[in-house]
Amino acid sequence: MLIFSKEQHLFQRGLPILLSGMLMITIRRHVPHNQTGCAKLLWRIRACDMLRENFSQAAAKALQSADVKIPDSIVMFTLDEPRYALYLSAVERVVRAVEITPLPKAPDIVLGIINFGGRVIPVLDIRKLFRLTAREMKPDDRFIIARTAQRQVAIMVDSVTGVHDLTEAETVNAKHAMPFARYLKGAAKLDGNLVLIHDLDQFLSIDEESVLDISLAKGLQ
Repeated sequence: MLIFSKEQHLFQRGLPILLSGMLMITIRRHVPHNQTGCAKLLWRIRACDMLRENFSQAAAKALQSADVKIPDSIVMFTLDEPRYALYLSAVERVVRAVEITPLPKAPDIVLGIINFGGRVIPVLDIRKLFRLTAREMKPDDRFIIARTAQRQVAIMVDSVTGVHDLTEAETVNAKHAMPFARYLKGAAKLDGNLVLIHDLDQFLSIDEESVLDISLAKGLQ
């Protein structure tokens, strides 16, 4: 079940005028002028679906052309007590945890694979990276569907606590916050607590990426 999507967050951040304009353009391009009644309504629904499917790219282009400044946003999640985060730009969806299919000979960090929207996605257990106590997956766990430079992945977390738009005053130098953390991309101080913002591309090494490619290829045969 979908818990969060980047599109929903952008909707909630006050883009109604932009969206209204995009919807009208979509309707004019794709709804036949000779349709009336229920047929016209169905075509409008189809236009809305088309808008939803292409919203991320269209909104990004529109905002860029309008020279609109969007602050850095982070998706915050928990693993035991500490608070962690990923930049929103890397996150696509947050969904409820589902059954994982084992993937033989995959890297240790890879729990297995899931089918998400017809795509096979590896599930990463980043607890091992942070030396946290391993545990079995629970029904109320979450999967953060995100994209690295190489592939789409699902990250298993305890919970997702929200999305936050960072201000310059909240940003902390990552090296000063935790100089030994190779997976760290940044840090922020929110409500007196340190939130560690991680670099998604560092979760898998080059060798692990290669091993995962081979495992996925054999697993899908």
